[in-house]
Amino acid sequence: MTASTQPGGEPATRQASGDAPGSDPGNTRILIALVTAVFGYSLMQTVVVPALRLLERELDTTPTWSAWILSAFLLSSAVLTPLLGRMGDLYGRRRVMTAVLVAYAAGMVGAALAQNIGQLIAARVVQGAALAVVPLSMAILREALPRGRLPFAMGLVSGIVGAGGGTGLVVGGLLADHLSWRYLFVLGALLATISLLMVLRWVPASRHTVTGRLDLPGAALLGLSLVAVLLALTQGPSWGWTSASVLGLFALGALLFAVLLVVERGRREALVDVGELADRPMLVTHVAALLFGAGSYFFYLAMPLLAQQDPGRRGRHGPTRCRRARDPRPSG
Repeated sequence: MTASTQPGGEPATRQASGDAPGSDPGNTRILIALVTAVFGYSLMQTVVVPALRLLERELDTTPTWSAWILSAFLLSSAVLTPLLGRMGDLYGRRRVMTAVLVAYAAGMVGAALAQNIGQLIAARVVQGAALAVVPLSMAILREALPRGRLPFAMGLVSGIVGAGGGTGLVVGGLLADHLSWRYLFVLGALLATISLLMVLRWVPASRHTVTGRLDLPGAALLGLSLVAVLLALTQGPSWGWTSASVLGLFALGALLFAVLLVVERGRREALVDVGELADRPMLVTHVAALLFGAGSYFFYLAMPLLAQQDPGRRGRHGPTRCRRARDPRPSG
C-alpha cells in the first residue's frame, strides 16, 4: 500500500500498481464496451444458421453456394484475425478495433441490402474481420484493468463468446420466421454501431505499441492453405469426398501448411509461433480447442438444418422450431 495526500490535506490510501479497486467506473465502462463488442460478434457467428435454407430459397441458389455464407465468414476470420491482432500491437489496439467495427458495420449493411448470393458472400467476407475483437479486447483488458479484475473480465469475455453463439441460433430463427432474413443483418449493424460508439467513448487509447512489420508471406500461406481446405469441405458433398479434386485440395492445404511452418520457423516476426506448436502442453491445448470448436460448429450447423428437412407426413420445421432439436427440455 502507498499513501498520498489529497488537496484538502486528508491522507488517501491507494493500492499498489495492479491492485487498484475494482469499483472504478472507468474500468467498468471499458469492460461493458468490450463485452458488447464481443457479444455482437459471437451472436452473428451463428445467427444465419437457422436461416440457411430460407436464404437458399430467397436468393435462388444451391446448397453448395449457400454453404459459403458460413465458409466465407470462417475463412476471412481465420486469415484476418492474426494480421489484425499484430496490427493492434503495432498501431494501437483501440485504433484497430475501431477500424474493425467500422468494417463490420459496413459488412452488415451490405448483407442486409444484398440482392444475390454473390453480394451476400462478399459481405460475409468483410464481416469475418470481426473475430479480431476477441483477442483485441483481451489485450486491451490486460493493459487497462488492474490485476485484481482481470480473471473476472477475461472469464466474462470468454463466456460471452459461447453465450452469444447459442443466443444467435434462437434469435436468428425468430427473426427469419417472423420478419425477414434481412433483419438478421440489420440487428448486426445496430450492435456493431453501438459497440463502435461505446469503444470510442469509453476505451482509452493504447499506451504501449511495439515496432516491427507484418508477416505478409505467412499470412498469404495461411490464407491459401485455409482456402484449399475450406473449398474441399464445402464442395465435398457435390464433387464427392473421394474425388480427385477434393482429395487434391486437402493435400494442397496440408502442403501449404507444411511450407508455412518451415517459413515461419526462421522468421523473427512470424505470424505463427512454431515453437509454441512444438511445446507438448500447448500443442494438446490447441488440438483440444480445435476439436471443441469443430464439434460446436458441426452441432450448430447440422442440427438446425436436420430439423428443417422434410420428414414426410409430419411436415418441415421452420427456423424457429428447429431450436427444439438443440433444447430437449420440456416447455412446461
